[in-house]
Amino acid sequence: MKLTIIAPTGARVTPEERRAKRPIGRNVESYQKTLGELEELVIAADKCGVDHFGVTEHHFHTEGNESIPNSLLWYAKLAAKTERLKFIPLSIVLPANDPIRVAENVALFDNMYPDRLGGVCFARGYVTRWMQTLTQQDHICSGPFDKVGDTRNREIFNEYLEIILKAWTEDTFNFKGKHYQVPYPASGIPNWPVASWTRDFGGEGEVDEEGTVHKIGLVPKPMKVPNIWIPYTHSYDTMVWAAQRQVTTIIYDGEPDRFRKACEHYQSLAAEVGIHRRLGHGIAPLRKIYIGKTFEEAFDYGVETGGYWFNNYFSLWGVNEQSRIPSDDPNKLVTFKSDRECAQRMLDQGQMICGTPDDACRQLESLARCHADGELQNLVWEYWVPPDLAPGQHLDQLHLFMDKVWSRFK
Repeated sequence: MKLTIIAPTGARVTPEERRAKRPIGRNVESYQKTLGELEELVIAADKCGVDHFGVTEHHFHTEGNESIPNSLLWYAKLAAKTERLKFIPLSIVLPANDPIRVAENVALFDNMYPDRLGGVCFARGYVTRWMQTLTQQDHICSGPFDKVGDTRNREIFNEYLEIILKAWTEDTFNFKGKHYQVPYPASGIPNWPVASWTRDFGGEGEVDEEGTVHKIGLVPKPMKVPNIWIPYTHSYDTMVWAAQRQVTTIIYDGEPDRFRKACEHYQSLAAEVGIHRRLGHGIAPLRKIYIGKTFEEAFDYGVETGGYWFNNYFSLWGVNEQSRIPSDDPNKLVTFKSDRECAQRMLDQGQMICGTPDDACRQLESLARCHADGELQNLVWEYWVPPDLAPGQHLDQLHLFMDKVWSRFK
């Protein structure tokens, strides 16, 4: 099993500091501190045996929540400072990006740092503030709040990903979709001034005898086609698409029975198209992990981090629907009375691995088998750190987990 760390990239400060320095996302001193701590985490992860590292794409978070708008640009610096750790954008939000530029950027990083790209995770995007601004259109976001937008978002996502895969695998290609054309217009670009040069030295079929461009070729070509990852929460279409294309699927749902059924569903959908996989192959569960000398110490750590954020911020986006139980009000989003209650629900629903090293090993062993007879290939650790730790202490959880849990578990 391979271990991936996904690190939240917001400013690690108390609510009082966040308010005093507002908008803290634009506070240069705080941003430099955030980048410095993340860099320390990456270097430590590289040394102690973590396989992959990733951060999410977000924009305009002046509140200081998530603050890396271009993960590949940042990874270029980190790859030069590390030796073996592989990097995965977790995720690139396709509908808010140009697919050709995404394909180019990924391929360029792969050529700059061969074998340091662990894959590419593509997401659909749900944050209206920056999705609508960057795309200059509304009804563009995924999720249950806008059915029209969700349908349109999936159309764009599927088109863009098809274009990216063509760009990586075909020397020359064209594409005519509902939302994107390659070249533009798909009927061709006339009067190419250096048509003879392209016919002699360019890709096959790029230019016809009349000098019209009919295909393009991506430069550079990636060293190899990256492994594709995709997050899965509740959409049946996402699971079908991923399973039948052998795409690694990140599953957020932690409740053991639902998680096992999701793994079984992935397995059966793949089998429908002749892909026979062991239960758990192609699956990457995302879990929060907290280790302490006692269970209480570890749980308090979870309350201060995941409990705080998912009770006070992510609940407003409906993310806590993954923790819904029958007694919750079906007409309201899932909310909690306190950070501790939120953390307890995440623990009860299997979204959190928590306790002493022995506790964590037992929980990991069950998870690795998909709570049945499976064999997971990946684990994604959502690495949260409390705001009030002294310098250097933000790495304690990493070292404790790798030394006392992962080494035994592996």
